[in-house]
Amino acid sequence: MLQGLWRRTAWLSGHSRSLAVLLFNTSQLVAALITIFTTSVGAALITFFLHKRFALPIATFAVGLLFGSALLFLVYLRSASARGVLVGYRWISADYTYTISPTDPHDHQQDVSIEIEAIRPRVTSFENRFFWTGRGEAEIFVTNPGQSLGGRYQYAGWTYYSVNLGRELAIGERTRVSITQLLYDKEGVFECFLAKTLDEPIAELSLHVNLPKAPLSAARTEYVGSPPSSQVVRRNQIDSPGTMLEWHIPSPIMKHRYEIRWEPFGTGKVV
Repeated sequence: MLQGLWRRTAWLSGHSRSLAVLLFNTSQLVAALITIFTTSVGAALITFFLHKRFALPIATFAVGLLFGSALLFLVYLRSASARGVLVGYRWISADYTYTISPTDPHDHQQDVSIEIEAIRPRVTSFENRFFWTGRGEAEIFVTNPGQSLGGRYQYAGWTYYSVNLGRELAIGERTRVSITQLLYDKEGVFECFLAKTLDEPIAELSLHVNLPKAPLSAARTEYVGSPPSSQVVRRNQIDSPGTMLEWHIPSPIMKHRYEIRWEPFGTGKVV
């Protein structure tokens, strides 16, 4: 009974938190719309008293309202909270492990494990993307039982894919999505780094790299901004790096890029 009560309490806590976030974001949107409306009315009234005509103030009001609403809508859609509401879930944690085969340096594998929490009812799918600097074959497999790979397409160098969760998530319910990517760098152009740019808020991020032999050098770097204008926030050189490089980042920052980069023996690329 106590275990059932604890689960019920935890569910209510997650449900209330998600509902509060949704209500807060909605109230912000409504407040902004009210501001646009009142500003447009004020502009129309000023125009009316200055020109004493009806056509011009009405047109001013309509144009101001339309332009302001469109601008607000675009800004809102670009925000993380809007994306979360649209897809129906938020990220809790993410773990990326990149492995290069000890027998074939062109043979790579990336294992991704992401925990999500539903912020609206009946969430049935998860969406993600990745950018790989190698050139060759890239296969995606869903490793969690009951889940399956949905759609997949490529755009501007990115691979987008979706995962069918196999069931409906209720508000506040969590699940883990596990992906294995089998990558073969046929042309040997892979750049030696593993990185994640945070497009969504997340509580924990972990990066792991497994190499066939210790690199010449390696570093962990945090950037802000998009390439090529990224700025270094901090950089830590890894002393005497081994075959396993790791970085655990609690409370990573939105829009920051976290990267492990290494220089293998003999060349700057895996060949």
